Amino acid sequence: MPAMEALRSILLTGPAGTGKTTRCIRWFREQLLDSPYSGLFCPAYFVLPSKEHSERIHSLFLRDPGFRGLANLHVVSMGGFIRMKSAFEESRVLTRFERYRIIESLLTSRSWSFWEEVKDTAGLAEILSDWIREVKQTTFRRGHWASALKALSVRQKTDAARFADMDRLLKLYDERVRALGLIDPEAETFRFARRVGRARAAALSDLVILDGFFSFTPAQLEFVRSVARNSQRTIVTLTLDASGNRSDVFGY
Repeated sequence: MPAMEALRSILLTGPAGTGKTTRCIRWFREQLLDSPYSGLFCPAYFVLPSKEHSERIHSLFLRDPGFRGLANLHVVSMGGFIRMKSAFEESRVLTRFERYRIIESLLTSRSWSFWEEVKDTAGLAEILSDWIREVKQTTFRRGHWASALKALSVRQKTDAARFADMDRLLKLYDERVRALGLIDPEAETFRFARRVGRARAAALSDLVILDGFFSFTPAQLEFVRSVARNSQRTIVTLTLDASGNRSDVFGY
């Protein structure tokens, strides 16, 4: 492995349990302790997939008596990192349960061309909530989805009512989220990446480590690209299975 100081971007891949996180923790600890800034103000971040994951990694730092407290503001989830850099209040970020309740309310309070007879069926709101989340994880804007759904309805006339309902639900969902003053976390990931992408190079941080991810959504991948372009150093780990199905991709 080349010396970390010689590289601006590092990608570590391998099965779980191969020491990727341990190595990242060591590098991160050195960055905070050796920084010319006070540890708490060092522009370095250890970014993880979820709040629960970040709390687990933070507990590992707390085991080191000489390091306690320094990681409080630096070990964060991806959503936490975005909110920190964007000055959003955590209370404004939409939760998965709130998205489900919005979809459930929209379904039951309106008439639908395709879903009318099944709109009260258990599980439909959850399925559509997951679909909305997947839509928001892409890099397409709502207008692109509306055009795509309209085109599908023309080509597949038997499903025209279903595609029309999907388009309408997406529009109503966006309107309801805005009316409630909330922020969709998946959509905000991509918007944040675009804002960072327009910023001055190397202006975001001295070090960003993204650890614990198995894959990235299109929005998350754009986030990683923007962070890498605008940080002095970026380290990304990906957990790959041991079967070797993708070993040719990372054969270097």
